[in-house]
Amino acid sequence: MNYKNNAKQVAEALVGKKIEANGLVAEIVETEAYEGGEQTARRGCMKLAPGQLGVMPFRGNYFLNVGTQEAGVPSCVMIRAVNVDGELVDGPGKVGKVLDANGLEYKVLGKEVPVSGKTKPSEFYETEKQSGNSQGRYRLK
Repeated sequence: MNYKNNAKQVAEALVGKKIEANGLVAEIVETEAYEGGEQTARRGCMKLAPGQLGVMPFRGNYFLNVGTQEAGVPSCVMIRAVNVDGELVDGPGKVGKVLDANGLEYKVLGKEVPVSGKTKPSEFYETEKQSGNSQGRYRLK
């Protein structure tokens, strides 16, 4: 999979893929694309290399993000929901917890973190521009 694309393209392509982490196989059900916006220390994970995993701390939770485009460019995809053993894990904080996001930080998808399966059809949802850099969400149909 090519992570050197814009965040929306990568977000759509990740839906339906399976990642192996924390001893689990998780099918990606929902993603959210982010580009640009105000950069803070907490959002440093937006500038990772394509395919590199980053963690964004938020209110006691840890959100799992995938770098896109190129290192140094604020562009990433947040994994918002996964399916593990037939159970939906919905919400980026819950996903980070079940997949042990902190243990995945700086690892690369497809190299240190196995990725398999095919992209599945998804629906696109516009998001409110609260953070100023969300480009929208993709959710498995």
